[in-house]
Amino acid sequence: MNSSRFMAGTLLLTLSILLSKVLGSLFRIPLQNIAGDDVLGIFTLVYPVYMVALTLSVAGIPLALSKLIAEARHKEDAPATIHAIHTTAKRLSLALGPRRL
Repeated sequence: MNSSRFMAGTLLLTLSILLSKVLGSLFRIPLQNIAGDDVLGIFTLVYPVYMVALTLSVAGIPLALSKLIAEARHKEDAPATIHAIHTTAKRLSLALGPRRL
């Protein structure tokens, strides 16, 4: 990969993160105007915890599972290892997944 393409990708990622932060900050203004300072305070306390859980569920856990499965496919005991990974993934999704009544 040449240097100019790397810098273009870095610039694109930087601008997209900046845009995401600006859009994330803009929704707080109507929230405070509609719901008030108390609700905004509660939201500010809970939102970081929610974002960590959302990031792990959307990116972290599936990425880790796919990496483990890809590495297990290159070993001699691939079926047993992959079965163990799938079993662990099922238990993890049952424990952390949404509950339906």
